[in-house]
Amino acid sequence: MAKIAFYGKLAELIGREVEIDLPAQGCTIAALRSRFDGLDPATVCACVNDATAGEDHVVTQGDRVDFLPPLSGG
Repeated sequence: MAKIAFYGKLAELIGREVEIDLPAQGCTIAALRSRFDGLDPATVCACVNDATAGEDHVVTQGDRVDFLPPLSGG
């Protein structure tokens, strides 16, 4: 199992956290994005185990993936 967490508006749309089974060889961030709506790589940052991850990063069982929407502030 891998834990996938969503923050901000993504949590409202998808849910705060889900657990999914991954293939034995794992899957890429790009493949994970395709499972959920609204995770455009141009605007949503992916982190794996607290480190920013690119689209080709392979996620394996036991990893935690966080999808973070764009931040704004004032």
